[in-house]
Amino acid sequence: MKDSGMTILARTPEYVFARWERIFVTVWRERTPVASIETLSLHLDRMTRDHPDGYAAITIAEVSAPPPCSKVRSELASLLRRRPPLASAFVVEGSWFRVAALRSVSTAVMLVSRPPFEQQVVSTVAEAARWLESVLPCHRGFAFDVPTLVLAVHTARHGRGVRAESAA
Repeated sequence: MKDSGMTILARTPEYVFARWERIFVTVWRERTPVASIETLSLHLDRMTRDHPDGYAAITIAEVSAPPPCSKVRSELASLLRRRPPLASAFVVEGSWFRVAALRSVSTAVMLVSRPPFEQQVVSTVAEAARWLESVLPCHRGFAFDVPTLVLAVHTARHGRGVRAESAA
């Protein structure tokens, strides 16, 4: 498989944090551990330092990932206030009931955090990439190829064709 240019920042059975150009990718595979928020914060600190003009985010909740507990929701809301992306796409996979439940959680986090960025809840990574492409051109210097981004996210999720980043 062609190297997508994706950099894996952290990979556990519960989550994957990765970056591709100016896009930060989070994949929630299982429950969201409270301790993961500190790791996420460290990587977002670096992302904002590396890209002072801003970054975008794609967050994926895999079918096996339950909604986060209230403490994690609160920590995520706080983190989003401190390190906001220019835009964020939230991919919710699974049944219509699960999508509705996680959409409710996402809405609650957004209401609490009152983020200064656009967010869209979608069903697929391709839909997320197309939505980001539609809202990001207004931000100086933000350009990417949708199929390449989809490939990069696929490689982050499945661990093929990726470069692991050394500890920051």
